[in-house]
Amino acid sequence: MNTNTAAITQDERFVIFMLSYVDTIGCETIKRIYERLDVLTDIFRLTDDEMKNDMDMTAAQICGLNQVKRRMRSIAYEYDVLQRSPIRFCTFLDDEYPARLKRIRQNPAMLYSYGALPDDRIPSVAIVGSRACTGYGASAAEYFGEVLAENGVNVISGMAIGIDAAAHRGVLKAAGSDISDASSCKSPEVHRGVLKTSEKNSSPVSSGMCSSRRGEASKGGTYAVLAGGVNVIYPRENKYIYDEIISGGKGGIISEAIPGKKAISRNFPMRNRIISGLSDIVIVVEAREKSGSLITADYARRQGIPVMAVPGRVTDPMSAGTNKLIADGCGIAVSPEDILKMMKVNGYAAPVKNEEKLKLLDNTEKIVYGTVVSDPKHTELIIHEAGLSRDVVLETLISLEIKGFIGQVSSNYYVRK
Repeated sequence: MNTNTAAITQDERFVIFMLSYVDTIGCETIKRIYERLDVLTDIFRLTDDEMKNDMDMTAAQICGLNQVKRRMRSIAYEYDVLQRSPIRFCTFLDDEYPARLKRIRQNPAMLYSYGALPDDRIPSVAIVGSRACTGYGASAAEYFGEVLAENGVNVISGMAIGIDAAAHRGVLKAAGSDISDASSCKSPEVHRGVLKTSEKNSSPVSSGMCSSRRGEASKGGTYAVLAGGVNVIYPRENKYIYDEIISGGKGGIISEAIPGKKAISRNFPMRNRIISGLSDIVIVVEAREKSGSLITADYARRQGIPVMAVPGRVTDPMSAGTNKLIADGCGIAVSPEDILKMMKVNGYAAPVKNEEKLKLLDNTEKIVYGTVVSDPKHTELIIHEAGLSRDVVLETLISLEIKGFIGQVSSNYYVRK
């Protein structure tokens, strides 16, 4: 039985890395193997019967491990390249492993990050919701993300299109990012499944184990938990978010998947347990009755993490899931200020609201702005309701968009921000 309380060795770290290549072997099995062996590297000397009887491994796990053993040289090469890459990594036995994840069952055996890991000392909130969200949902998620980050709270999400992306944008907006244009930051180069190193490494972090550099800035960062490798950008539409997080040191990209591994459907529910596990509170902004974000909420409840939902219209199918969460007794997230009070974040300050900035608009801008609401509205309807000429309205819409009062969610459709 392993009673060693000393720091994990490099050989043990490699064994856990190698075991993570076996799809049927999870963290609970790795923990059991570690506890029952005096030295973790003894796993290489065990017979099939010993793995079955002494380690309680299934036939599928034994078969998978034997296949991985035959690939040990190539996996060792991958491990060496990984150590010299900008990607950080740690095991559940490392001190750098997030304390929040150590408290949950089925926590990842290996954790990879590109950028920083969230600081255990900083409050953390997950914001999740539907991919096919409404303008109201996107606006709410971005607002929550911005206010929480302004007040030093980290925001965790999954970088999916829709609510996730809006939450990340809110944090980046609080950090002063102009994310209307794609970042010029180059994405990591994939080489044999891991990052390729170069003599001139422009990464904001150095290589090796998970970064112990935790954001010390007063504003919170944003952390995207992916279903694939941290160097596999998915979805590609959100590359600008990925680039902004990395290039500006505004958080990090996190995954339990081996670098280079593509996101597959069965990995998404599993990554949701990491999103909730890294958080002190989970907020569901908008969700259909069978939305994947409800899986995150379910994980949170099983992990003992409070779940809150942003209420929506009872007739809106996009709010059926969140309204049901509220009906089932979860908290109501009416404003980010309520979240800050609940988390006892002192001295919080919300961004200046548009109502207070209306004094900066001229009369024409106020008229056009008054016709735009939280739901998408077509240009033709805005022109009709404003009672102004087409040219004036179009010019004013551009002006209001530049000033940050409204946004164009699709061609010719505008919403309030």
